[in-house]
Amino acid sequence: MYLELVRLSDNGVQTTGILKLIDCTGTVLHNFDTLELSYKENKPQISCIPLGCYVVTPHVSFRHGRCYEVNNVCNRSNILIHKGNFNSDTKGCILIGRGMDYISGDYQLDVLNSTIALASLRLLVKDTIALSITSKIGKYGHE
Repeated sequence: MYLELVRLSDNGVQTTGILKLIDCTGTVLHNFDTLELSYKENKPQISCIPLGCYVVTPHVSFRHGRCYEVNNVCNRSNILIHKGNFNSDTKGCILIGRGMDYISGDYQLDVLNSTIALASLRLLVKDTIALSITSKIGKYGHE
């Protein structure tokens, strides 16, 4: 199995996408909605990470509890896949959920059902897994 994050939109504030869990035959087992910050030259705390391939490991964070860490990100550390609803909940990490809607009043899409989505992912992915990040929007300079 592996994970594929496909970035679908970036409005200069945040990036939305789909995180797919794919088996060895190429079958998509599960989809999750994602929310990240916009790409700002991979700068810590204010940018999503570059397109590419990464290794993801289960992780326990003091702040976010049981989640996942995205390893081997050039010039970055502590990049997590964790629960959260709003772009203010991430400092360069990947938020996952199921569904998106405007719930914060800031006119930005928010990810829904994040706690449930992360719990589902944790049931399905218990060990190290590969993550590929691609984009359909051509805004990242690494394609």
